[in-house]
Amino acid sequence: MGRLSGWILAAVLLTAVTGERDPSVCMERPPNAGPQIPVLPDVFQAYVECNLLDKGYSVAVMEYYDGPRNRGSIRSEAHGSTRMVVYDFPQDEAFVITGPTCVTQKASELSMSQLGLFGVNSGNGTTAHIYSVNQVFHFGPQVSLFYEGTAEVRGIPVQWWSTCQYMADLDVTFFGQYYFTLPGYQSAAYSLDDARNPIPVRINVTGKTGGFPARHISHVYEFSQFRANIDAGVAAFETPPHVYCPGREETVPLPPVPQVFSFQSEVAVGSSRLIGNFKEWFDTGNQLVRYDTKPPSSPDAPTSNPVSTVDDFNTGLSYMIDKRTGECTVSAVRNNSAAADDLPVDPFHVRMMTAEEFFHFENASWAYVGEVDVGGLPCMKWIALREDFPPGSPIQTTWEWSFAQPGWTSAMPSGSDLTSESFPVMLEVRGVHRTDFAFSYSISLFSEVVDITNFDVVSPCFTTDQKKRVQIIFPGQFPAELNLNWFRTALKKGVASAAQVSSLRVTDIQIDRYPSQIVVEATLLDVTQVTGDVLKPVSGVNMEEAFVNLRNSVQQGTLRFLVPIGHVDFNREPLRASFVREIGIHSTAAEQVTYTKGSVRLVGGRTSGQLQLERTTGEWGGVCSMGWDVASARVACRQLGYDGASQATYCVNEPVSPRSVSTTPVTWLSGVRCSGTEDSVLSCGNSGWQSAPCDSAGVICIDTVVPATTQAPPASPASAPVTMETPPASTPGSCDQAPQTAVTYGTGVLAGTAVAMLVLGGVIGNGVGFLVRRSLPQLM
Repeated sequence: MGRLSGWILAAVLLTAVTGERDPSVCMERPPNAGPQIPVLPDVFQAYVECNLLDKGYSVAVMEYYDGPRNRGSIRSEAHGSTRMVVYDFPQDEAFVITGPTCVTQKASELSMSQLGLFGVNSGNGTTAHIYSVNQVFHFGPQVSLFYEGTAEVRGIPVQWWSTCQYMADLDVTFFGQYYFTLPGYQSAAYSLDDARNPIPVRINVTGKTGGFPARHISHVYEFSQFRANIDAGVAAFETPPHVYCPGREETVPLPPVPQVFSFQSEVAVGSSRLIGNFKEWFDTGNQLVRYDTKPPSSPDAPTSNPVSTVDDFNTGLSYMIDKRTGECTVSAVRNNSAAADDLPVDPFHVRMMTAEEFFHFENASWAYVGEVDVGGLPCMKWIALREDFPPGSPIQTTWEWSFAQPGWTSAMPSGSDLTSESFPVMLEVRGVHRTDFAFSYSISLFSEVVDITNFDVVSPCFTTDQKKRVQIIFPGQFPAELNLNWFRTALKKGVASAAQVSSLRVTDIQIDRYPSQIVVEATLLDVTQVTGDVLKPVSGVNMEEAFVNLRNSVQQGTLRFLVPIGHVDFNREPLRASFVREIGIHSTAAEQVTYTKGSVRLVGGRTSGQLQLERTTGEWGGVCSMGWDVASARVACRQLGYDGASQATYCVNEPVSPRSVSTTPVTWLSGVRCSGTEDSVLSCGNSGWQSAPCDSAGVICIDTVVPATTQAPPASPASAPVTMETPPASTPGSCDQAPQTAVTYGTGVLAGTAVAMLVLGGVIGNGVGFLVRRSLPQLM
């Protein structure tokens, strides 16, 4: 645009000043009786080809003019390079962009050559204002224009005017000719309704400078695509994407971010042609973070299976669970966390990021860019320049956050009014001088509500010996509208507080409603042997002490809650626990559907299934059906924690695991005969262990604590336990004749498997957050 402004400076922009004209250029003529030059719109865009004949080159310019909003912009191309200038007079700023480089200047302090087409009126000390349309084209009441008649330009019928002017401060005389379409001629860019509005077609400027040596001026400006609106909208007056302008005024502050949130994200890495997804839960109050991922396939990656990771910043421990195999790794948070940040006073410990650090608001200087459209959603965009990313080999990168404009509301739950004001939509990261370094995160399902039970995925990290299943009863007749979701959250926190453990160690909560009581089962997890790396870890008591603490709380009547009825917070129903006991561990994982208590377990269900005994540590054996009777079954049920009636079953087939993980015994205890008073099945008379397979014995136990005559409501598919279809009775006869107990799996067994997700893994302890995971450089 600098070359275009050479003509503008010499011929178009400044108000004409009467002085000595060069008669060899032109002579001023008084206006004649011809038609007035057309009135142009105060908002327009046009493509102008500037042919600077005296200099021997051309400049292509796209210009945008918005008088009412006091702004303008031009995009020029010459000699194979491009240049953009954005004039924001309300903020008194001008941005000059050449490639990835931007220079910020005060619009009111620009020289005429820098202002180019859009001059400035200082206005007696008031805010500077862009030139009016007449000033831009240099015609109006103060300019003498002579109507020349009609002609044809580029095959377009036109009418034209001329002017002869002298600019004393520049000592320049110029002769200008303005060509406009004839009234009624329809431009390609105009609709039929606009056909009567003439538009500029060409401007010719010839002239000569005074002094010695004189310089001749010969410019031709061809206009096309002229229209009285801005196709690009507000984007025409904003700096280009991924361009940071140092020194830009911070006109709009960054939006507030909640301290608790969850979201899903799709990440796109152009250089790797990779698209992946992950989901994250971030809870500052409970100091917990979870992210579900599917790492990209890589020889260096420990797994490419879907992984769920929970970082507990109370203890400084991280739990990484392979959702496909059930394998778990417990380590210090520093090893793989996405939300860890170094404590500035201690490089050997980590802390959880703040929400502001998570969004990278704290480690860069952000500036508001303007309005953008992201997938049809009107957004507000901020940009920052960073020189510390990626860690280890940093380069200059631009970071751009797009948040939804106020007035748009997320459909996800909100804990406050923040979501109705603004929520994150997209983050884009680009290398300033490296076009191959680019990735973006599209945010969806953003919610300001994170249920504490979202972190209940760490059970696979603990063995059966590190789990204690408890049953808690809340007596009473409760309204059908009782908010069980709220109750589940309150119960988890209440049990954790009563047991004096972290809430993460209270998991696998199951709630069953009956007419006269609510029965809750939950699992207490033991402490781990891994040492965390937060400065002051909260270890808590071991599992046995935790149960004693919980039992004391129930006996003292302090485990109680006020649970809302429906969604009305002020209408609450009191619930108080009256009974607690230890029961067996019921595993609903697809790999091992068992109910275990001590050295006895059921395979297939919580109260019924195939009976197995732990012969030695970790080695389970079956029980032969021959000789098995109701008295023996009663001992087995009592050992499992059930004091009610029992039924012996025979020829119980081993369930076929959905994951083909066998629970088939390698040895069998034969000839078991109990009197019914023994403490365990192993104390009963028997014929010893044998390696030869036999028909397996089983039991059906009745839990007298939970009313057996009341059918509990069906569990949801995600939590429905494995069930058994049992014949009315079976006898210890021939298994070929006796009806067999068929074990079937409910839908809940498979519903717990994780959805495959992808994550871009992380660098820990450097404050980078979820955007900087270890596998990120590999993906670039």
